[in-house]
Amino acid sequence: MAESLLASVAAMSGWEFAAAALAIAYLVLAAREHIACWPCALVSTFIYTALFFNVSLLMESALNVYYLAMAVYGWLQWRRPADGASGLVIHTWHVRRHVAVITTVLLLAWASGA
Repeated sequence: MAESLLASVAAMSGWEFAAAALAIAYLVLAAREHIACWPCALVSTFIYTALFFNVSLLMESALNVYYLAMAVYGWLQWRRPADGASGLVIHTWHVRRHVAVITTVLLLAWASGA
């Protein structure tokens, strides 16, 4: 298994490796609530958008344009203090709301697949 993982990494282009590394950096930094996550997301998504476009994966490219916009939006939101507060206010949902949202998404996915 380790050999196949190493072979997969070796087969990646430098751009693919950079995009994947930046995506992992985004996840780690976002989990730590660090604003530097957004530039990582922006650059990673831009690289993926170009890679997908160059191999004619046009819908993947279009989806990544949306992700680019969300990275800019997230960065701008985190830079602006919420309601005069000194930092970002993070909200959490109750379990009931999580279950409702997940159920809704699964039903919509099933309906669109049917």
